[in-house]
Amino acid sequence: ASPQGGQGTQQGGDNTQQPVANVEILPKKVTKIVMTHSAEELEYTYLFDTQGRIISDSRTYRGKMERIKTYTYTDKTITCLRDGEPSYVYNLENGRIVSEKNVESGSVYKYSYSSDGYLASITLTSETRSLLGTFTISGGNYTKYEEKETAIDEGWEDWEEASMSYSSKLNNLNVDLASILIEMPMCVYCGNRTKNLPSTIIWTWGDDDETDTEVDNFSYTYDGDYITKVVEELSDGDVYTYEIFYE
Repeated sequence: ASPQGGQGTQQGGDNTQQPVANVEILPKKVTKIVMTHSAEELEYTYLFDTQGRIISDSRTYRGKMERIKTYTYTDKTITCLRDGEPSYVYNLENGRIVSEKNVESGSVYKYSYSSDGYLASITLTSETRSLLGTFTISGGNYTKYEEKETAIDEGWEDWEEASMSYSSKLNNLNVDLASILIEMPMCVYCGNRTKNLPSTIIWTWGDDDETDTEVDNFSYTYDGDYITKVVEELSDGDVYTYEIFYE
């Protein structure tokens, strides 16, 4: 879980999930992933279609629905509705996101890709803010993310880094599970997925005055070839549990 708690960046592929080299996608389809938080009565539920695309993302607190995001897809756009109102619009070229617009604020993020199809950078430039996020890829996995954000009018700057290590476990469900685990739920339309599933992520973030660090460790429970549960333990003692349901 990203310590910044932002909207997250996205990963994925084409109109259907793009397989990674040397990874054969398992045939049984994921229908739902439910995430619960140990310290709060908090639950996120992700629903998917047969292509592995997210169709809704809902947040429930103490049994009460706080918000729901729903997604609709065309060849050129993805529209995210939050509680029925337009929230984000993603523009596609060649089956990949090239820009993302926050409907409320008007902010536009732009995406670029490496020559071999991985997400390389995300940029934002507006009248009040600028942001640059870059990815490092090694062995078919995103191993580092570096982000710097500047508030132009207010004169502050902050940054965030994530160093990611991976287990030998393959990211071979029809849903890009690695993206869900690191809060990248738009898991179809933004470049190649990672080959493996994360084992540890070290988040570091701060500004000119202060630096903080969080370590996330992941463990996996299987039923045969299929993952049924993921436990994410944070260095502050919080635990996130992901239960995975199939057709």
